[in-house]
Amino acid sequence: MTRLFLRFYIGVVVILAIAWCVNGFLYTQPKLAENLRVVERALAGGVHLAMDRLNDAAATGGEAAMHRELKQIQEVFHYPVRVRTMDAAQFSSSTTERLENGEVVFFFQAGGRIAGLLADRRHVVEFGPLPSLVGPSSWQLMTAYGAVLMVAAVAIALLLRPVVRQMRAIERTALAIAEGDFSARVAARTKAQGLAIAHAFNTMAERTESLLNSQRELLQAVSHELRTPLARIRFAVDLLESDDDSTSQHEHLASIERATGELDDLVGELLSYARMEVIEPEKTREEFDLVDVSRDVVASRQQIFPAVRFEVRAERDSVLVQADRRSVERAIGNLVSNAGRFARQRVVMSIDEKGGTAIIRIDDDGPGIDPKDRQRIFEPFVRLPGAPGRGAGLGLVLVSRIVRSHQGSIQVATSPLGGARFEIQFPLRGSVLTQ
Repeated sequence: MTRLFLRFYIGVVVILAIAWCVNGFLYTQPKLAENLRVVERALAGGVHLAMDRLNDAAATGGEAAMHRELKQIQEVFHYPVRVRTMDAAQFSSSTTERLENGEVVFFFQAGGRIAGLLADRRHVVEFGPLPSLVGPSSWQLMTAYGAVLMVAAVAIALLLRPVVRQMRAIERTALAIAEGDFSARVAARTKAQGLAIAHAFNTMAERTESLLNSQRELLQAVSHELRTPLARIRFAVDLLESDDDSTSQHEHLASIERATGELDDLVGELLSYARMEVIEPEKTREEFDLVDVSRDVVASRQQIFPAVRFEVRAERDSVLVQADRRSVERAIGNLVSNAGRFARQRVVMSIDEKGGTAIIRIDDDGPGIDPKDRQRIFEPFVRLPGAPGRGAGLGLVLVSRIVRSHQGSIQVATSPLGGARFEIQFPLRGSVLTQ
Protein backbone atom coordinates (compact mmCIF):
# COMPACT_ATOMS: atom_id res chain seq x y z
CA MET A 1 0.00 0.00 0.00
CA THR A 2 2.87 2.39 0.81
CA ARG A 3 4.40 1.61 -2.57
CA LEU A 4 1.12 2.38 -4.30
CA PHE A 5 0.83 5.70 -2.47
CA LEU A 6 4.43 6.65 -3.33
CA ARG A 7 3.90 5.82 -6.99
CA PHE A 8 0.75 7.89 -7.11
CA TYR A 9 2.30 10.83 -5.27
CA ILE A 10 5.50 10.78 -7.32
CA GLY A 11 3.36 10.72 -10.45
CA VAL A 12 1.48 13.82 -9.27
CA VAL A 13 4.72 15.63 -8.42
CA VAL A 14 6.19 14.75 -11.83
CA ILE A 15 3.09 16.09 -13.57
CA LEU A 16 3.30 19.36 -11.60
CA ALA A 17 7.02 19.66 -12.39
CA ILE A 18 6.37 19.13 -16.10
CA ALA A 19 3.64 21.78 -15.99
CA TRP A 20 6.06 24.20 -14.35
CA CYS A 21 8.75 23.52 -16.97
CA VAL A 22 6.31 23.94 -19.85
CA ASN A 23 5.12 27.23 -18.37
CA GLY A 24 8.73 28.42 -18.02
CA PHE A 25 9.52 27.38 -21.57
CA LEU A 26 6.61 29.41 -22.90
CA TYR A 27 7.69 32.48 -20.92
CA THR A 28 11.29 32.29 -22.12
CA GLN A 29 10.46 31.90 -25.81
CA PRO A 30 12.00 34.57 -28.10
CA LYS A 31 8.96 36.86 -28.22
CA LEU A 32 11.00 39.98 -27.35
CA ALA A 33 11.84 40.88 -30.93
CA GLU A 34 8.17 41.02 -31.91
CA ASN A 35 7.35 43.15 -28.88
CA LEU A 36 10.22 45.54 -29.69
CA ARG A 37 8.85 46.06 -33.21
CA VAL A 38 5.53 47.09 -31.70
CA VAL A 39 7.25 49.66 -29.44
CA GLU A 40 9.27 50.99 -32.38
CA ARG A 41 6.17 51.50 -34.50
CA ALA A 42 4.39 53.21 -31.60
CA LEU A 43 7.22 55.69 -30.90
CA ALA A 44 8.55 56.18 -34.46
CA GLY A 45 6.30 59.16 -35.21
CA GLY A 46 7.60 61.28 -32.31
CA VAL A 47 11.19 60.30 -33.03
CA HIS A 48 10.87 61.34 -36.72
CA LEU A 49 9.34 64.68 -35.77
CA ALA A 50 12.26 65.38 -33.40
CA MET A 51 14.76 64.25 -36.08
CA ASP A 52 13.21 66.60 -38.66
CA ARG A 53 13.46 69.57 -36.28
CA LEU A 54 17.07 68.75 -35.44
CA ASN A 55 18.00 68.28 -39.12
CA ASP A 56 16.42 71.61 -40.04
CA ALA A 57 18.23 73.42 -37.21
CA ALA A 58 21.57 71.85 -38.18
CA ALA A 59 21.08 72.79 -41.83
CA THR A 60 20.37 76.47 -41.04
CA GLY A 61 22.55 77.19 -37.99
CA GLY A 62 24.98 74.33 -37.59
CA GLU A 63 25.58 72.31 -34.46
CA ALA A 64 24.95 75.24 -32.13
CA ALA A 65 21.44 75.71 -33.55
CA MET A 66 20.87 71.93 -33.35
CA HIS A 67 21.75 71.91 -29.62
CA ARG A 68 19.43 74.87 -28.98
CA GLU A 69 16.64 72.96 -30.72
CA LEU A 70 17.51 69.86 -28.66
CA LYS A 71 16.89 71.83 -25.46
CA GLN A 72 13.45 72.86 -26.68
CA ILE A 73 12.64 69.26 -27.63
CA GLN A 74 13.80 68.05 -24.19
CA GLU A 75 11.22 70.32 -22.56
CA VAL A 76 8.44 68.48 -24.40
CA PHE A 77 9.46 64.93 -23.34
CA HIS A 78 9.42 63.52 -19.81
CA TYR A 79 12.55 61.42 -20.34
CA PRO A 80 16.09 62.27 -21.47
CA VAL A 81 16.77 63.25 -25.08
CA ARG A 82 20.35 63.61 -26.33
CA VAL A 83 22.42 63.71 -29.48
CA ARG A 84 25.70 61.85 -29.75
CA THR A 85 27.99 60.45 -32.37
CA MET A 86 27.70 56.98 -33.76
CA ASP A 87 31.19 56.13 -32.47
CA ALA A 88 30.35 57.20 -28.92
CA ALA A 89 27.10 55.23 -28.93
CA GLN A 90 28.88 51.95 -29.72
CA PHE A 91 25.83 50.23 -31.22
CA SER A 92 25.88 46.62 -32.26
CA SER A 93 26.40 45.88 -35.91
CA SER A 94 22.76 44.94 -36.44
CA THR A 95 21.51 48.13 -34.73
CA THR A 96 23.99 50.21 -36.72
CA GLU A 97 22.81 48.60 -39.95
CA ARG A 98 19.20 49.34 -39.21
CA LEU A 99 19.94 52.95 -38.24
CA GLU A 100 21.86 53.46 -41.46
CA ASN A 101 18.84 52.11 -43.35
CA GLY A 102 16.73 54.91 -41.86
CA GLU A 103 14.87 52.88 -39.28
CA VAL A 104 13.97 53.93 -35.77
CA VAL A 105 15.52 51.31 -33.46
CA PHE A 106 14.57 50.32 -29.93
CA PHE A 107 17.37 48.77 -27.86
CA PHE A 108 18.32 48.00 -24.27
CA GLN A 109 21.20 49.95 -22.77
CA ALA A 110 20.82 50.93 -19.10
CA GLY A 111 17.08 50.65 -19.72
CA GLY A 112 14.94 50.81 -22.80
CA ARG A 113 16.01 53.41 -25.40
CA ILE A 114 14.99 54.39 -28.93
CA ALA A 115 17.19 56.15 -31.51
CA GLY A 116 17.28 57.45 -35.06
CA LEU A 117 20.17 58.51 -37.38
CA LEU A 118 20.30 62.23 -38.28
CA ALA A 119 20.85 63.53 -41.79
CA ASP A 120 24.60 64.06 -41.36
CA ARG A 121 24.96 60.28 -40.90
CA ARG A 122 27.34 60.89 -37.97
CA HIS A 123 24.97 61.78 -35.16
CA VAL A 124 22.01 59.94 -33.65
CA VAL A 125 19.21 61.34 -31.53
CA GLU A 126 18.57 59.04 -28.57
CA PHE A 127 15.50 58.98 -26.30
CA GLY A 128 15.70 57.25 -22.96
CA PRO A 129 15.92 55.48 -20.72
CA LEU A 130 12.17 55.22 -21.36
CA PRO A 131 9.68 54.66 -18.51
CA SER A 132 9.28 50.93 -17.86
CA LEU A 133 6.04 49.03 -17.34
CA VAL A 134 5.26 48.04 -13.75
CA GLY A 135 4.83 44.27 -13.36
CA PRO A 136 6.54 41.02 -12.41
CA SER A 137 9.44 39.76 -14.39
CA SER A 138 9.50 36.37 -16.05
CA TRP A 139 11.68 35.03 -13.25
CA GLN A 140 9.26 36.34 -10.63
CA LEU A 141 6.36 34.70 -12.45
CA MET A 142 8.25 31.43 -12.69
CA THR A 143 9.05 31.54 -8.97
CA ALA A 144 5.40 32.27 -8.12
CA TYR A 145 4.16 29.41 -10.27
CA GLY A 146 6.70 27.09 -8.70
CA ALA A 147 5.53 28.09 -5.21
CA VAL A 148 1.90 27.46 -6.16
CA LEU A 149 2.75 24.03 -7.52
CA MET A 150 4.69 23.18 -4.36
CA VAL A 151 1.72 24.17 -2.22
CA ALA A 152 -0.50 22.01 -4.44
CA ALA A 153 1.85 19.04 -3.98
CA VAL A 154 1.79 19.44 -0.18
CA ALA A 155 -2.00 19.82 -0.18
CA ILE A 156 -2.39 16.65 -2.25
CA ALA A 157 -0.16 14.78 0.18
CA LEU A 158 -2.22 15.96 3.15
CA LEU A 159 -5.49 15.05 1.43
CA LEU A 160 -4.21 11.61 0.48
CA ARG A 161 -2.88 10.83 3.95
CA PRO A 162 -6.24 9.79 5.54
CA VAL A 163 -7.12 7.82 2.42
CA VAL A 164 -3.84 5.93 2.61
CA ARG A 165 -4.35 5.28 6.32
CA GLN A 166 -7.74 3.69 5.74
CA MET A 167 -6.49 1.72 2.76
CA ARG A 168 -3.69 0.36 4.95
CA ALA A 169 -6.25 -0.48 7.64
CA ILE A 170 -8.35 -2.32 5.06
CA GLU A 171 -5.25 -4.19 3.88
CA ARG A 172 -4.35 -5.23 7.45
CA THR A 173 -7.94 -6.30 8.14
CA ALA A 174 -8.11 -8.32 4.93
CA LEU A 175 -4.87 -10.11 5.84
CA ALA A 176 -6.21 -10.83 9.34
CA ILE A 177 -9.40 -12.32 7.89
CA ALA A 178 -7.34 -14.36 5.43
CA GLU A 179 -5.42 -15.79 8.40
CA GLY A 180 -8.66 -16.85 10.10
CA ASP A 181 -9.57 -13.92 12.35
CA PHE A 182 -13.10 -13.32 11.06
CA SER A 183 -13.83 -10.83 13.83
CA ALA A 184 -11.29 -8.34 12.42
CA ARG A 185 -12.79 -5.02 11.31
CA VAL A 186 -11.54 -1.72 9.92
CA ALA A 187 -11.33 0.83 12.76
CA ALA A 188 -14.56 2.81 12.99
CA ARG A 189 -14.38 6.43 11.88
CA THR A 190 -16.95 9.16 11.43
CA LYS A 191 -18.73 9.31 8.09
CA ALA A 192 -17.06 12.65 7.34
CA GLN A 193 -13.60 11.10 7.78
CA GLY A 194 -14.23 7.53 6.69
CA LEU A 195 -14.31 6.05 3.21
CA ALA A 196 -17.38 4.32 1.86
CA ILE A 197 -15.17 1.36 0.95
CA ALA A 198 -14.23 0.92 4.64
CA HIS A 199 -17.88 0.73 5.69
CA ALA A 200 -18.65 -1.60 2.78
CA PHE A 201 -15.70 -3.80 3.75
CA ASN A 202 -16.91 -4.04 7.36
CA THR A 203 -20.41 -4.92 6.15
CA MET A 204 -18.95 -7.65 3.95
CA ALA A 205 -16.83 -8.96 6.83
CA GLU A 206 -19.83 -9.02 9.18
CA ARG A 207 -21.90 -10.84 6.57
CA THR A 208 -19.10 -13.36 5.99
CA GLU A 209 -18.63 -13.95 9.71
CA SER A 210 -22.39 -14.35 10.16
CA LEU A 211 -22.56 -16.91 7.35
CA LEU A 212 -19.62 -18.89 8.71
CA ASN A 213 -21.03 -18.88 12.24
CA SER A 214 -24.40 -19.93 10.90
CA GLN A 215 -22.84 -22.77 8.93
CA ARG A 216 -20.81 -23.83 11.97
CA GLU A 217 -23.94 -23.87 14.15
CA LEU A 218 -25.81 -25.66 11.42
CA LEU A 219 -23.21 -28.40 11.15
CA GLN A 220 -23.15 -28.86 14.91
CA ALA A 221 -26.91 -28.99 15.11
CA VAL A 222 -27.25 -31.29 12.10
CA SER A 223 -24.78 -33.75 13.56
CA HIS A 224 -26.86 -33.80 16.74
CA GLU A 225 -30.25 -34.01 15.01
CA LEU A 226 -29.18 -36.77 12.62
CA ARG A 227 -28.00 -39.02 15.45
CA THR A 228 -31.47 -39.72 16.85
CA PRO A 229 -33.21 -41.07 13.71
CA LEU A 230 -30.05 -42.85 12.57
CA ALA A 231 -29.71 -44.53 15.96
CA ARG A 232 -33.34 -45.67 15.79
CA ILE A 233 -32.82 -47.05 12.30
CA ARG A 234 -29.68 -48.89 13.37
CA PHE A 235 -31.46 -50.28 16.45
CA ALA A 236 -34.46 -51.40 14.38
CA VAL A 237 -32.18 -53.10 11.85
CA ASP A 238 -30.43 -54.96 14.65
CA LEU A 239 -33.80 -56.11 15.99
CA LEU A 240 -34.92 -57.21 12.53
CA GLU A 241 -31.85 -59.39 12.20
CA SER A 242 -32.48 -61.10 15.55
CA ASP A 243 -36.31 -61.23 15.60
CA ASP A 244 -38.14 -63.89 13.57
CA ASP A 245 -41.66 -62.83 14.61
CA SER A 246 -43.43 -61.25 11.63
CA THR A 247 -45.52 -58.92 13.80
CA SER A 248 -42.39 -57.56 15.50
CA GLN A 249 -40.67 -57.24 12.15
CA HIS A 250 -43.54 -55.08 10.85
CA GLU A 251 -43.23 -52.88 13.91
CA HIS A 252 -39.51 -52.53 13.37
CA LEU A 253 -40.05 -51.65 9.71
CA ALA A 254 -42.63 -49.07 10.73
CA SER A 255 -40.10 -47.60 13.13
CA ILE A 256 -37.53 -47.44 10.34
CA GLU A 257 -40.09 -45.77 8.08
CA ARG A 258 -40.88 -43.13 10.73
CA ALA A 259 -37.18 -42.46 11.30
CA THR A 260 -36.65 -42.21 7.54
CA GLY A 261 -39.52 -39.72 7.33
CA GLU A 262 -37.90 -37.64 10.05
CA LEU A 263 -34.64 -37.69 8.13
CA ASP A 264 -36.45 -36.63 4.98
CA ASP A 265 -38.18 -33.75 6.77
CA LEU A 266 -34.92 -32.72 8.39
CA VAL A 267 -33.05 -32.70 5.07
CA GLY A 268 -35.87 -30.68 3.45
CA GLU A 269 -35.81 -28.07 6.19
CA LEU A 270 -32.01 -27.94 6.12
CA LEU A 271 -32.05 -27.28 2.38
CA SER A 272 -34.60 -24.50 2.83
CA TYR A 273 -32.57 -23.05 5.71
CA ALA A 274 -29.37 -23.10 3.64
CA ARG A 275 -31.16 -21.61 0.63
CA MET A 276 -32.33 -18.65 2.71
CA GLU A 277 -28.68 -17.81 3.42
CA VAL A 278 -28.06 -16.93 -0.22
CA ILE A 279 -31.52 -16.10 -1.55
CA GLU A 280 -31.90 -12.75 -3.27
CA PRO A 281 -35.59 -11.76 -3.04
CA GLU A 282 -35.04 -8.67 -5.18
CA LYS A 283 -34.44 -10.88 -8.24
CA THR A 284 -37.61 -12.97 -7.66
CA ARG A 285 -39.99 -10.20 -6.60
CA GLU A 286 -43.39 -10.11 -8.27
CA GLU A 287 -46.83 -8.64 -7.61
CA PHE A 288 -49.53 -10.95 -6.27
CA ASP A 289 -52.66 -10.91 -4.13
CA LEU A 290 -51.86 -11.81 -0.54
CA VAL A 291 -55.50 -12.73 0.16
CA ASP A 292 -55.62 -15.33 -2.64
CA VAL A 293 -52.26 -16.83 -1.58
CA SER A 294 -53.41 -17.06 2.05
CA ARG A 295 -56.66 -18.78 1.12
CA ASP A 296 -54.81 -21.34 -1.04
CA VAL A 297 -52.38 -22.08 1.80
CA VAL A 298 -55.17 -22.48 4.36
CA ALA A 299 -57.14 -24.76 1.99
CA SER A 300 -54.12 -27.06 1.61
CA ARG A 301 -53.58 -27.22 5.39
CA GLN A 302 -57.24 -27.97 6.03
CA GLN A 303 -56.73 -31.35 4.37
CA ILE A 304 -53.76 -32.10 6.62
CA PHE A 305 -55.63 -31.14 9.82
CA PRO A 306 -59.27 -32.13 9.19
CA ALA A 307 -60.16 -31.92 12.90
CA VAL A 308 -59.31 -28.20 13.01
CA ARG A 309 -61.59 -25.50 11.57
CA PHE A 310 -59.58 -22.95 9.58
CA GLU A 311 -60.96 -19.49 8.86
CA VAL A 312 -59.63 -16.64 6.70
CA ARG A 313 -60.73 -13.09 7.45
CA ALA A 314 -59.77 -10.39 4.95
CA GLU A 315 -60.55 -6.77 5.69
CA ARG A 316 -60.19 -6.04 1.97
CA ASP A 317 -61.07 -8.00 -1.16
CA SER A 318 -57.43 -7.97 -2.20
CA VAL A 319 -54.08 -6.89 -0.79
CA LEU A 320 -51.50 -6.53 -3.56
CA VAL A 321 -47.86 -6.92 -2.55
CA GLN A 322 -44.53 -7.03 -4.38
CA ALA A 323 -42.47 -9.82 -2.88
CA ASP A 324 -40.96 -13.24 -3.44
CA ARG A 325 -44.17 -15.25 -3.77
CA ARG A 326 -42.71 -18.66 -3.00
CA SER A 327 -40.98 -17.38 0.13
CA VAL A 328 -44.14 -15.67 1.40
CA GLU A 329 -46.17 -18.83 0.73
CA ARG A 330 -43.59 -20.83 2.65
CA ALA A 331 -43.69 -18.45 5.62
CA ILE A 332 -47.50 -18.41 5.81
CA GLY A 333 -47.64 -22.19 5.29
CA ASN A 334 -45.22 -22.84 8.16
CA LEU A 335 -47.19 -20.62 10.54
CA VAL A 336 -50.56 -22.12 9.55
CA SER A 337 -49.15 -25.65 9.91
CA ASN A 338 -47.80 -24.82 13.37
CA ALA A 339 -51.16 -23.35 14.36
CA GLY A 340 -53.01 -26.43 13.07
CA ARG A 341 -50.62 -28.73 14.93
CA PHE A 342 -51.15 -26.97 18.28
CA ALA A 343 -54.81 -25.92 17.91
CA ARG A 344 -57.60 -27.70 19.66
CA GLN A 345 -60.41 -26.73 17.28
CA ARG A 346 -59.85 -23.35 15.58
CA VAL A 347 -57.29 -21.41 13.58
CA VAL A 348 -58.18 -17.90 12.42
CA MET A 349 -56.07 -16.05 9.86
CA SER A 350 -56.70 -12.32 9.28
CA ILE A 351 -55.21 -10.15 6.52
CA ASP A 352 -55.18 -6.36 6.45
CA GLU A 353 -53.25 -3.43 4.98
CA LYS A 354 -52.42 -0.21 6.79
CA GLY A 355 -50.17 2.66 5.79
CA GLY A 356 -48.48 0.73 2.98
CA THR A 357 -47.82 -2.29 5.23
CA ALA A 358 -49.32 -5.77 4.90
CA ILE A 359 -50.44 -7.28 8.21
CA ILE A 360 -51.05 -11.02 8.69
CA ARG A 361 -52.27 -12.46 12.01
CA ILE A 362 -52.62 -16.17 12.70
CA ASP A 363 -54.47 -17.16 15.92
CA ASP A 364 -55.10 -20.60 17.40
CA ASP A 365 -56.89 -21.90 20.46
CA GLY A 366 -54.03 -24.13 21.57
CA PRO A 367 -51.94 -23.98 24.75
CA GLY A 368 -50.06 -20.83 23.63
CA ILE A 369 -46.36 -20.03 24.06
CA ASP A 370 -44.77 -19.04 27.35
CA PRO A 371 -43.47 -15.43 27.15
CA LYS A 372 -39.95 -16.57 28.13
CA ASP A 373 -39.86 -18.88 25.08
CA ARG A 374 -41.15 -16.39 22.50
CA GLN A 375 -37.66 -15.39 21.37
CA ARG A 376 -36.09 -18.85 21.63
CA ILE A 377 -38.53 -20.38 19.13
CA PHE A 378 -36.85 -18.40 16.33
CA GLU A 379 -33.46 -19.99 17.02
CA PRO A 380 -32.35 -22.97 14.87
CA PHE A 381 -33.30 -26.47 16.11
CA VAL A 382 -35.24 -25.23 19.13
CA ARG A 383 -38.31 -27.38 19.91
CA LEU A 384 -40.41 -26.65 22.95
CA PRO A 385 -41.13 -29.48 25.39
CA GLY A 386 -44.36 -31.28 24.63
CA ALA A 387 -44.53 -30.09 21.03
CA PRO A 388 -46.71 -32.44 18.98
CA GLY A 389 -45.49 -34.11 15.81
CA ARG A 390 -41.98 -34.33 14.48
CA GLY A 391 -39.79 -31.55 13.21
CA ALA A 392 -36.25 -30.25 13.17
CA GLY A 393 -37.02 -26.91 14.78
CA LEU A 394 -36.30 -24.90 11.65
CA GLY A 395 -39.80 -23.92 10.55
CA LEU A 396 -40.04 -20.69 12.54
CA VAL A 397 -36.40 -19.87 11.76
CA LEU A 398 -37.27 -19.93 8.06
CA VAL A 399 -40.32 -17.75 8.68
CA SER A 400 -38.20 -15.20 10.54
CA ARG A 401 -35.56 -15.11 7.81
CA ILE A 402 -38.16 -14.71 5.06
CA VAL A 403 -39.90 -11.88 6.89
CA ARG A 404 -36.64 -10.05 7.63
CA SER A 405 -35.52 -10.46 4.03
CA HIS A 406 -38.64 -8.48 3.07
CA GLN A 407 -37.87 -5.69 5.57
CA GLY A 408 -40.63 -6.99 7.79
CA SER A 409 -41.08 -8.06 11.39
CA ILE A 410 -42.68 -10.97 13.22
CA GLN A 411 -44.08 -10.95 16.75
CA VAL A 412 -45.58 -13.53 19.07
CA ALA A 413 -48.36 -12.71 21.52
CA THR A 414 -51.33 -14.28 23.29
CA SER A 415 -54.28 -14.87 20.98
CA PRO A 416 -57.85 -13.78 21.82
CA LEU A 417 -58.71 -17.44 21.17
CA GLY A 418 -56.53 -18.41 24.11
CA GLY A 419 -53.56 -19.82 22.23
CA ALA A 420 -50.72 -18.13 20.34
CA ARG A 421 -50.87 -15.25 17.90
CA PHE A 422 -48.20 -14.79 15.24
CA GLU A 423 -48.26 -11.36 13.54
CA ILE A 424 -46.27 -10.58 10.39
CA GLN A 425 -45.81 -7.11 8.94
CA PHE A 426 -43.89 -6.15 5.80
CA PRO A 427 -44.05 -3.32 3.20
CA LEU A 428 -46.42 -3.75 0.29
CA ARG A 429 -43.98 -2.26 -2.22
CA GLY A 430 -40.84 -1.53 -0.21
CA SER A 431 -37.36 -2.26 -1.50
CA VAL A 432 -36.42 -5.82 -0.59
CA LEU A 433 -33.23 -6.46 1.35
CA THR A 434 -31.14 -9.55 0.97
CA GLN A 435 -29.96 -11.42 4.01
